[in-house]
Amino acid sequence: MAFCIQCGTQLPEGSGFCHVCGSAQRQAAVQQPPAQQAVMQQQPMQQAVMQPPAQQAVMQPPAQQPIYRQPVQLQAKKKSRAPLVITIVSLLLMVTAGILLWLFLLGPLSYTRKITVPGDWEGVAHYTGISGLNDNSDRTVKVYGYFDRDATGAYFQRYEDPQMQEDLLLTMYINDSDLSRFVPDLNKGGAALMDMEMDASALPGLTAALDHGELRLKCSYASAAEVSFDCEFVLHQKE
Repeated sequence: MAFCIQCGTQLPEGSGFCHVCGSAQRQAAVQQPPAQQAVMQQQPMQQAVMQPPAQQAVMQPPAQQPIYRQPVQLQAKKKSRAPLVITIVSLLLMVTAGILLWLFLLGPLSYTRKITVPGDWEGVAHYTGISGLNDNSDRTVKVYGYFDRDATGAYFQRYEDPQMQEDLLLTMYINDSDLSRFVPDLNKGGAALMDMEMDASALPGLTAALDHGELRLKCSYASAAEVSFDCEFVLHQKE
């Protein structure tokens, strides 16, 4: 069976022309319908059309997407606080030193480095180890005293009376060659603890010290009436 090579109409065997379109027929083309050739020519295109989009996408290298990088925020380097701390500590030390110096020279921490003659003093007397009295309990009383000078030398007297006119507790001369120390001088005479006279033999039982403006004297009292006790006087110079 033959077909027209131009329009594909079925032709009788051996026809040289198509009775529909009038096209001359070649013998080589008679054996194969034009439609089949068209189909064969269109097959590659159909295969390309029928190829799924997904496969085409696979065959084509994917476009490289730009990589988004989050900007790195650089942290500011922390400044060392050591210089600030050192400065603050230095200022505190300077202020503290200034306050201590002021207190030492002018304030409550100031003290007498040497005895002033004349000069008034005040403090307390502690009586312990009392015997021979109706009330032998320890006691502490307020006392007052002063340093002065007469023809014999510098002396010290102490009273319970704020006016220092009665109730004499202690009187003695001192060595005034070095008034940075309190040194009793019982050899000059006139020393007494209340009604008990004191002489050089009483020195071993008498201690005295001037330290940081505080005068401390310790001694023992014993009377003919068998009354005895230990005394400690603690005084400082009045402002």
